Amino acid sequence: MKTCRRCSKSVEFGLHIILHKQLSFIRLKQRQTAFTFLSCNMPGEIGHWANIFVTKNNIALLCDGLNYVQTRPDVMSNIMNFCRNNNLHLKNLDLRCQLEKSSICGYVSMYMVYAFSHFTLKQFLSLEKLFKRNSIKTNEKLVLTCVQQHFKFKM
Repeated sequence: MKTCRRCSKSVEFGLHIILHKQLSFIRLKQRQTAFTFLSCNMPGEIGHWANIFVTKNNIALLCDGLNYVQTRPDVMSNIMNFCRNNNLHLKNLDLRCQLEKSSICGYVSMYMVYAFSHFTLKQFLSLEKLFKRNSIKTNEKLVLTCVQQHFKFKM
């Protein structure tokens, strides 16, 4: 798999890939950053991947390809604490691009990091319209194709 410097930099070279519990304790030093977090409670547990992207104008964009984290009060509580501690306004992007039966949330998370680090904010936000216009299955295929091409690997 190819490493992309822009994608790696946006998640601070892996330092911003965390468990959701850690969000409550983060104090941002810079804006325009990305966090990838797991919905599980313990390291080593298998959980669902989602992202929070912080913009320069103090908005935290929640991106979850399954819209799963919104159903978890413990995860949402940590997200809200993160936003409150860093004076951020939370915007939940409805970027549904994963079928419930598929286990591609890690790839969806990679795609979101790619899109946030390579698109302008306006282009990134326009993904919401695109994903709503398409079927979930089409969105899933688009995400997987893009991730495979960008990171140069086969599934």
